[in-house]
Amino acid sequence: MARPLRYELPGALYHLTSRCCDATLYQGEQDRQDWVDILKGVMSRYHWRCLAWCQLEQHYHLVVSPQDGRLSLGMHQLNASYTRQFNQRHGRKGRLFSGRFQAVLVDEQQYLLPLVHEVLTEPRRLGLVKQPLDWPWSSAAAMAGHHSSLVPLDIERLQQVSGAVVQSRDFWPQYLSREQQQRLWDQIRHQQFLGDRQFVKRIRQQTVQSAVKSRLLLADFRDGWEGAEAMARAYLDGGYTLQQIAEHFSVHPSTVSRKVAAYEKSLKNR
Repeated sequence: MARPLRYELPGALYHLTSRCCDATLYQGEQDRQDWVDILKGVMSRYHWRCLAWCQLEQHYHLVVSPQDGRLSLGMHQLNASYTRQFNQRHGRKGRLFSGRFQAVLVDEQQYLLPLVHEVLTEPRRLGLVKQPLDWPWSSAAAMAGHHSSLVPLDIERLQQVSGAVVQSRDFWPQYLSREQQQRLWDQIRHQQFLGDRQFVKRIRQQTVQSAVKSRLLLADFRDGWEGAEAMARAYLDGGYTLQQIAEHFSVHPSTVSRKVAAYEKSLKNR
C-alpha cells in the first residue's frame, strides 16, 4: 500500500526527526559538527528557517519552516550527506538511518512553545544532563542568550507567535525547567498533525488548493535521488502514476512497478 502523500507547504511549521539504525548517530564531536554544517547548507539551499534543534544519541529533532516547501529534498540532502561523511570517517558502509524521516505539521499558534519545550528538554529526560541549558548540542543555551547558536535561529518568529514574554532574558531558563503535564507526541493526529481537528481540516483544504503548485516535479525526484529510488519516491510520495514516471525516465511502466515493489520491500527489511 502506498504511504500517504507528504504535506509540503511553503512557510508551514514542521517537527522533523530521524533515527539511526546503529547504536549511535554521533561517535564524537566532529560527527556532531559535521551534521550542523550540513544542516546549515540545507537551510541555505532550500530556504529553511530553524526555530529549534537538538541532537541526541540515536536521533535528532528539528523545528523548521521550509519557505519554499521543499521538505523531502532538504531532508534527503541532510541525511544522505551526513551518512556519506559518517561512513567515510568510521570505515563503514550502508545506510545509517532507519526508514523514512518523520514530519509532523504543527499548529504554530497553539503548539510552537510546547513543541520547543518538548524538543529542548529531551536531553534531561534521557539523563544526559541535569538541565536542558547544559546540553551543548541543542539551541537551548543560545535561546537563553548564553552564547551564539551553532545553527541560525529564527528568533523573531518565536517572538511573533509567543509575544513579549519570550523576549525576557529569564524566560527560557524558567520555561525549560518546568515539566509538561502530558507528552506532546501523544497529541499527534494521524501521525502527521499536531493541532486540533479544525487545523487538520484547514491544512488538507490548503493542500488540495495548492497541490499542483507545491508538489515536487518529476525532475526534482530525478535530481534528488538515484534512479530506482527516485522512481519509487515519485510514485509513493509524489502521487505520480506509473505511466507518468515511465515517460519521464524513458522506461516501461512495468519497470517502474518493479522498482516500487523492490523499494517497499527494502524499507520493510530495514
